[in-house]
Amino acid sequence: MFLGMLCSCCCYTWLLDLRHLLSTHNTRGQRED
Repeated sequence: MFLGMLCSCCCYTWLLDLRHLLSTHNTRGQRED
């Protein structure tokens, strides 16, 4: 049970990180344009 919660928590954090990386990359690209 605890392990499952930990896993989903890690996956959620990873997804948020990924979204943040993508958004910063997109903003950077727009600024260069």
